[in-house]
Amino acid sequence: MHTLLTALQRRGVVQRRELMRDTVRQLVQAAVEASDAISAGQRQQIATWKARAGFDNPPVPYARKAPDGRVSRPKKNTKKEPLSHERVDRRSWFWLCG
Repeated sequence: MHTLLTALQRRGVVQRRELMRDTVRQLVQAAVEASDAISAGQRQQIATWKARAGFDNPPVPYARKAPDGRVSRPKKNTKKEPLSHERVDRRSWFWLCG
């Protein structure tokens, strides 16, 4: 468990999320096995890494099922901002380039 905590601290929060989550899973399993030998500081570190890995948050559902069984996806924002050349009159293009 000490080795896993050290590895997480050494890599920091900039490590790949998948790698961090795998290491935190191993850390939680090791903490369960060594429940009596864990200090209060180590419990705090484990809780912090669990929160960083997102284990404390419930998963966000992507798609919801309608009562009739169909899956409805979240709607995309269809309102698009016009492109920059569409916002400026054509005669003003030369002022921008010159």
